[in-house]
Amino acid sequence: MEKVSVAEVKKNFSEFLSAAAYGNKGYIITRRGKEVAALIGVKEFEALQARENTSQSNGLVALVGDWDGGEDLSVKVDEVYKGRERNIGREINMGE
Repeated sequence: MEKVSVAEVKKNFSEFLSAAAYGNKGYIITRRGKEVAALIGVKEFEALQARENTSQSNGLVALVGDWDGGEDLSVKVDEVYKGRERNIGREINMGE
């Protein structure tokens, strides 16, 4: 995705909006050199949401799919939590 400043987006908002909506382009918007937002089309946004929803539900589906009923479900839940403790997650920029 192309990086553009807030000032540039303000000055040419219609062009950036059209390119994102109809030209399948995406933009990373920067303020003082730091990435602060993204401008993408609705189709791309919906695809990202669908991917996120699928990945979130996979945790429970995997847990239930792996459970044969022979052992206590709490043991499987504990395994999931232990796995998450090892995962450092992703970096989040709060714009600071």
